[in-house]
Amino acid sequence: MKGIQKIKNQFKKLLGGATSRVVEKENICDGIASAALQGTGSCPPVVTGATPLARSVVTSAAPLDSSTRDSYNVSSINLNNHVLRHGLFLSLYSLIKKAIGKLPWRSRTNNNSGFSSSSSNYSLSGTRNYIKNFRRIRILGSASLFSLGLLLLATFVPLYNVTRTEDTEAAAGTTKDSSITFTATRSTASVDLTVTDENGTFASSTDGTNGTTDTRAAFSISTTNFTGYTLTIASNDNTSALTNTNGGSLSSISESISESTFNTTAYNNKWGYKPSCYGSSANSNYLPSPTTTASTLDETDVANTTAKNYTIALGARADYTNASGTYSSSNYKLMYVANPVAYSITYADNSGDSTVANIPAVQSSDSVTTSTIVLTSATPTRTGYSFKSWCLGTVSNSGTSCTGTEYASGVSFGIDRTANKASNTATLTAIWTANKYTCTKQYRLQNA
Repeated sequence: MKGIQKIKNQFKKLLGGATSRVVEKENICDGIASAALQGTGSCPPVVTGATPLARSVVTSAAPLDSSTRDSYNVSSINLNNHVLRHGLFLSLYSLIKKAIGKLPWRSRTNNNSGFSSSSSNYSLSGTRNYIKNFRRIRILGSASLFSLGLLLLATFVPLYNVTRTEDTEAAAGTTKDSSITFTATRSTASVDLTVTDENGTFASSTDGTNGTTDTRAAFSISTTNFTGYTLTIASNDNTSALTNTNGGSLSSISESISESTFNTTAYNNKWGYKPSCYGSSANSNYLPSPTTTASTLDETDVANTTAKNYTIALGARADYTNASGTYSSSNYKLMYVANPVAYSITYADNSGDSTVANIPAVQSSDSVTTSTIVLTSATPTRTGYSFKSWCLGTVSNSGTSCTGTEYASGVSFGIDRTANKASNTATLTAIWTANKYTCTKQYRLQNA
């Protein structure tokens, strides 16, 4: 039985030395937080009707700052390699042990001359036993080869599948403008004021609840501009009176006040407006009449494809010296513009030639309001070569060929206003053309 014990010890040694491969999950953070501002965010939800508001469409802005994101999806890990290898070793060992155990082994006996002639290490008794044991050996060999094949497969072929997807953004140099959409649900805000008290009565635009009609101005803005937009309000002129069709006229309040303060006799025959956002913050106060100098209602810093809602309400207080009626105004306009874009362009030379000179400095800005910029007109120089173009791509052959897009000095370069600053960061490398020279030799023939 020493042969069996030797095989067993060998397998124990193999199993003991087997090492496992550890499949670690990579902790991936994919998140760039550029969520669109909603009407329920810092500013109150959208509402309707207010003074007539003229609209002026403006452009969009651009990318500021973000990072490239990679997301990984480990679709399946069918079997752990460590467990599989150990299992195959055990299966192979078990098959060999079982097959050998069924073979007709005979014990050895010693005499003075060694092994007795009737006690051979292994004997076959007849043709039937020979065929039976030959089949066992053949099955054992086939099973061993199959197990070894699986073992090699588990060792060299990872039994898990990883799928990687990358968020794609426009390549540097791509011209892509953003969009900004203004939608007016109600372009006029008004307030119905009926004086019922000799000391004065206060009224404000209704919001449509409790069976009322919404009389606030209501509008919304959405944009694909990476840096958001700025919304302002201004008056067409400096007329600040609010009038009604019955001849009543109210003057503007002079400071920001709460509704409770407004509803006092000190503010009789006064009016003010209440935007849902002012100075980029939620607002609940009544403000003085706008002037020709624009005031900022809201300034966002991210794109929002889901529209952000705004409202403008009117508040008014009058006594019996003023006529009751519906007060409104159309002397105001809303303006919205996309915020500026940031970009950076580096000019370089990869020829390795020390004679290169006049490479332009980095060209960058954080206040671009268009979808294209103009490259520098400076032209670099190199001894023995003429400048050909700027390469956005891969440069080879000592700086004489470009795999990518070539730009001449002083031409337009695209800006993607819907992406982050990284997408508008590029390196342009100088491409050169070797100078060619013509040599002329003159020969004089003389008579011999």
